[in-house]
Amino acid sequence: CSQKEVDESLLENMQKARELVTLALDARKDAGIKVRQPLAKLIVNKESFGLPDELLQIVADEINVKEVAKETIDKDIELDTNITEDLKKEGLARELLRELQQKRKELKLKPGEFISVIFVLSSNLEIEAIESHIEDIKSQGFIKEYQLIEGDEFEIKIK
Repeated sequence: CSQKEVDESLLENMQKARELVTLALDARKDAGIKVRQPLAKLIVNKESFGLPDELLQIVADEINVKEVAKETIDKDIELDTNITEDLKKEGLARELLRELQQKRKELKLKPGEFISVIFVLSSNLEIEAIESHIEDIKSQGFIKEYQLIEGDEFEIKIK
């Protein structure tokens, strides 16, 4: 293969990957599922999208699915929109981290500045989501100490 053939192949595969991401994001939108909510699987028609595994991993990361499978199906893609308890907890944890980052921004905290946080939680699912993802939340949110308390509605307080 010449360099030109390799480049053309790569460009063609990248175009297919972009098309695949667009289709999957449209399917998420049609199902009313935010990208922040992880999903288990995207099945792609292996005839239409015979992409290398490395590109499929990039697609998976871009659309937030755990796995992309190549199969023979009668349409271009099939998105598994079933949200298990574990996926729901992971999505809640991501949402919580997004809200925490927004609070940090509002308080004009510097990136890397460690904080103490009180999470006011109103459901068992919120408690389980934080507890099962606390290490990621602590490291990405620069939290040195935290406290979980129950309340009427979800809230983040930074001390």
